[in-house]
Amino acid sequence: MTAPPPASAPPNAMVELTLARLRLFFREPGAVFWTFGFPLILSVALGIAFRNRPPEPVAVAVQSADLQSALARDPGIRAQLLDDAAARRALRTGKVDLVVLPGPPLTYLFDPARPESRLARALTDAALHPKGPPATADQPVTEHGSRYIDFLIPGLLA
Repeated sequence: MTAPPPASAPPNAMVELTLARLRLFFREPGAVFWTFGFPLILSVALGIAFRNRPPEPVAVAVQSADLQSALARDPGIRAQLLDDAAARRALRTGKVDLVVLPGPPLTYLFDPARPESRLARALTDAALHPKGPPATADQPVTEHGSRYIDFLIPGLLA
């Protein structure tokens, strides 16, 4: 007589259970999307939104062409030549971070509550007087309505 064919090994229960769970998972397209597709799409979108960019130059208003040409050499400063009224209005509305008034000593108009203004003051000092601390006068400007919250809440209520 002939020998019976060898019996195959019984299936491993853990392997079969894992295969069954994977088949159930891949039958649901929504589960596959939220597990694999959405994290990939979110990673790409956040990578585009928060890519490395150089810092924006600070905006400085000056009232003298000599000051403007001196500040134009620094790539971190964007100097604009404005008259007194336009410079103060631009500072109040946040279009510029610092106003430099000519004359000995140079006078800086800035809002001390805004970090950009303090940074603009430091960069302007370094650009105008690279050898040491300059003789300048600070004139902090705090006007009602110049903060972001001052127009955000009325806008939301309206």
